[in-house]
Amino acid sequence: MVKILCFTDVHNSDEAIRHLKKEFEAHKPELLVCAGDLTTFGMDFSKTLKKLDFGVPMLIIPGNHESAWQIKSAEKKFKFVRNIHKKFFSFKDFHFFGFGGSYLTPFNTPFEMKETQIKKLLEKSYKDGIDSKLVFVSHTPPYKTKADYIGGSHVGSKEIRKFIEKYQPMLNICGHIHENEKIKDKINKTKIINPGPGGEILEL
Repeated sequence: MVKILCFTDVHNSDEAIRHLKKEFEAHKPELLVCAGDLTTFGMDFSKTLKKLDFGVPMLIIPGNHESAWQIKSAEKKFKFVRNIHKKFFSFKDFHFFGFGGSYLTPFNTPFEMKETQIKKLLEKSYKDGIDSKLVFVSHTPPYKTKADYIGGSHVGSKEIRKFIEKYQPMLNICGHIHENEKIKDKINKTKIINPGPGGEILEL
């Protein structure tokens, strides 16, 4: 078993970070897992990141508001940071695989991709062979779930959903759609959760 505190879409909020600190102190998780958008347009990235040094590793992917290089450079600068964008991180018997960024939005944020790019990068970066205790961390929610439903439409990524259907991770931690924080759903055996900026304690 491993206990984690997962969260997403903090957007530089001190209030959210204070709440996460309280959750951490109350439950003593072994890992933090951030599904992206720690900032707004990448501003004050290092300053915000420092506030989340709670003494345990933090796995992180870029949201659409951070670039991949920001996350990569943060791993070199801060010892507690683990960049899992297009990468694996194994802890105990669990395997975390991350994929950041989002599909195209009307807001021209730093890290957006077409579905064809999402497909190509997922296929290139994921290694077959991990068939148990896989946790998939994506900023973008999978298509046609409660996590991507807003304004009467499903706006998630079809390629993220295809990935989940193919590899069947035990859990998908996602974000991006602020209105759907705390939403939970399933795709076959895969549990889907958007923990929001307030976070969620999970025992895997």
